[in-house]
Amino acid sequence: MEAFAVAEHRRQFLAMFGRRAAAYLKVFITLKPYATIARYVLGMFYLFGAVDGVLQMFFHVYYTPLPHAGSFTWTLQHTAYFWPFLKLCELIGAFSLLMNFKPVLGFAILAPISVVICLVYAFELHWNVHLVVVGLCCLTLLAAYRKNFSPLLDEVS
Repeated sequence: MEAFAVAEHRRQFLAMFGRRAAAYLKVFITLKPYATIARYVLGMFYLFGAVDGVLQMFFHVYYTPLPHAGSFTWTLQHTAYFWPFLKLCELIGAFSLLMNFKPVLGFAILAPISVVICLVYAFELHWNVHLVVVGLCCLTLLAAYRKNFSPLLDEVS
């Protein structure tokens, strides 16, 4: 019965939008498992970052290497307002992605942070594996959620 319902929905979709749109739908359907994996990987990455930041701020426990004094990361960590705000944003975004509670909003919160983290990994820390993982997860989620972000890119009429 379920196969019949899927076939009926596909027939209605083809009648409504044509074969070209069906090809895009097929790409989107095959993207779904990758988007789920990327969502969980990025959520775990940012959850670890938020927990690590809380442990650094309140308990002086360091799981990641200490940055050099005077570097960009060190300066951000020693501000009174920015580092706690960043870790709060990471925690909210990670919770959203991992619990699948408004994951597009969680990704929208984490996207600017991800861009900055990728730049820091590329030019300051040279952690290329982390750069590739975060970059690929973000690009996968951007492709999966492109329908949700398309109104932001439409022209105002």
